[in-house]
Amino acid sequence: MENVVQRNEIRQKSSERGSDLKRFAHVYLLLFRVLQDHTTSSGVQYQALDSLKQKLSEAEETLRREQESGRLIQVKCLFLMCCCARNSPPLFVPVRVLL
Repeated sequence: MENVVQRNEIRQKSSERGSDLKRFAHVYLLLFRVLQDHTTSSGVQYQALDSLKQKLSEAEETLRREQESGRLIQVKCLFLMCCCARNSPPLFVPVRVLL
């Protein structure tokens, strides 16, 4: 009789352990999916950040070129204004000398 009781207890414990393993596997699978989603979203965020950095770099380069162009125009205008103020024709002066 004791053996029957022990076998029933073993079956019950085994069944409980199987249920626990199923729950553990389910929770593990959910955590794995969350981690996978997080990894995917991190990759998307990295790509977006990389794209923004590239656009910022391009905008800074465009700004630098525009500023340089503006400075060159200012130097040319200043040179022409000086020549007109003296009522003399402009002389050839290399731009590098004026800068």
